[in-house]
This record gives sequence, structure tokens and C-alpha cells, in this order.
Amino acid sequence: MKDDQIHMIKISDIKVVIPRSRNKLRHSEITESIDTSGLRKPITVRRIVDKKYQFALICGQGRLESLTALGEELTPAIVLDIDENKAYIMSLVENMARVVPRAGEQFQRIKEMTEQGLTNKEISNSTGLSLHWITSLTMLISKGENKLLSAVESGSIPISLAVEIARVDFEGGQELLIKAFDKGLIKHKDVGKIREILDSRDEGLKGYLNNNFGITKKKKKMTTDELKKIYQDNISQHRKIKNKAEYVEMNLLIANQIFKELVNDEEFLRILDEESLNEVVNIIVKNTTN
Repeated sequence: MKDDQIHMIKISDIKVVIPRSRNKLRHSEITESIDTSGLRKPITVRRIVDKKYQFALICGQGRLESLTALGEELTPAIVLDIDENKAYIMSLVENMARVVPRAGEQFQRIKEMTEQGLTNKEISNSTGLSLHWITSLTMLISKGENKLLSAVESGSIPISLAVEIARVDFEGGQELLIKAFDKGLIKHKDVGKIREILDSRDEGLKGYLNNNFGITKKKKKMTTDELKKIYQDNISQHRKIKNKAEYVEMNLLIANQIFKELVNDEEFLRILDEESLNEVVNIIVKNTTN
């Protein structure tokens, strides 16, 4: 089933069967780390019969996208001779085993580590994140650039651009914004958000940090019309939440049925055993039973 050798194959020959959305912040950090270190961890693919592609991706979409962004044409890969069902189970196991903290949680952990006196290099070694990325993040934290941090967290702005903006005045920030937009580093929909950040910084407002690295504003008295609008908005929001809850419940029922079938699949259980993920079965059984 498995070819233990690592092959260099063309990225253009690989078909991404079920593409997943990426965490922009985490993905940009992975791309930067690959570019800086030069390390290329092999992806996993399987051979397929297709008019356009020779391989179908099993594991490693993020690495593949990073290499594409860096202009690479080849990628190291482990090639398997397995069918579509086994490939899907392997991909599912990898996703279940992967636990990636949210950007805000990651920022908070790094902030706490800095306050405990750890150096950027020690934080880098502990988290597995690149030293350059950690240095950039701690610089923004130390300067109180909380609005820029929020923009980085949401994926509106690359951390490298945030650092450059933090080092210049309002006019310099405007020039950086224009250059970044021309180079395609930021999207059109994010330009307005970044301009607001530049305006706030020019007024000396960098934002206040809360537990989620969000921004808080000073409270003011509201008029009767404003209160009515808030009340109406709350009603609409509750309706949306109710509809979303019903949608989630339906999907959970479907997922529950899928998990029940998986825990009875011998091939799935064998892969879990090989990857030392037997505890996953207990979790699935417990939740499907509940």
C-alpha cells in the first residue's frame, strides 16, 4: 500500500479533492517558516486516474498552498496506492488529531510567556513558531498596538506589514497601505479597516486589549432611537441564533450517524491503532452514545 520513499512531484499534478478553508494567520506563519528554514515536510498523496491530474491529495493542503505561494513547482511527497475511501479515512484521522489554537488564544499565551521573562528564542522553541514571527508579535504587544494585533488576528493584514506600520507615522502608514495594496498583500475589502486603524493611531488611539485581543470603546449615553434600534437588532439576532441552532442540530445528527458507522469500520480502527489514536475511539463512542 505504501511507498516509503519520498518523491519530488509536480504541484500542478496534484488534485485537492476536498479543499478546506485555512486559518489565515496560522497559514501565513507556516509559509514564512517554510521560506525561512527551507524545510519541506512531505505531503501525502495517492495515485489516481484522471485526465488532468496524476495524484490526489490526502494530507498536507496547508503545506501545498504555502509552497504554491512561494512559487515552488515541486513538492516532496509520500505516494500511496489506496482507494478513495481509505484516503478519506486517513484525512479524517489527521484532522481529528490536529488541534490548532485560535489566533487570540495564541497571542495571549505568547503575551503571558513574555511577561514571565522568557526570551523570544525560548518562546519560539516552546511554541514551534518561527523566531522572526515571535519577534514581530512581541514587538506589537510591547508597543501596545492592539488594533494592529486585532487586524493580524482577523487576517486583514500580514504581521510584517503591521510591524512596518507600527514603526512609522500617519503619512508613512498611508504609503505602506498603498504599496501593500498594489502588491496584493491586502484585499480591497480590508483597506477600509486598515485606514480606520491608521486614523485612530494618528489620534493616539491604539485600542484596549481584552481577553480576545479585541477592541473596546468608551461608553456614551444613548438616545431613545438608539435604544429602540438595539432592541430590534437583538430580536433579529435571537432569530438568527435560533435558526443557526436548528441548522447545527441537524448537522450534528448527521455527524453522529457518520461517527457511529466509523467506529464499526475495521480499516478506520486499524489506522487509529497504527497512529496511536485509540483514545479517539473512546471519545467518539462516548459522544455518539450521549
